[in-house]
Amino acid sequence: MKNEQPFAIAAFWDEAKGINRCCLLTSAGNAVPEPVHDRMPVIVCREYWEEWFSPGEQPDAVFQHIATPYASEEMSELAVSSVVNSAKVDDPRCCEALGL
Repeated sequence: MKNEQPFAIAAFWDEAKGINRCCLLTSAGNAVPEPVHDRMPVIVCREYWEEWFSPGEQPDAVFQHIATPYASEEMSELAVSSVVNSAKVDDPRCCEALGL
């Protein structure tokens, strides 16, 4: 985010027969990921955090609002190394800008 504040990505969580499952939600991409991909994670606006992260079924209005691509003018982008493409790498290199 341009304001460098934390943000939330929408997901569904379920546990069945001792197996934990998580499904990240995506929406159409906005202008930020457009050069790379046509989809992006659903980013939950701070005003909807309480409803979205509360257990149980959510009102349709909450889901309809968050399913809309997040405003690109509120986002920034940062080029990173291809090391982020490896699930084997889990260290600060994944967040470092290219050229640092």
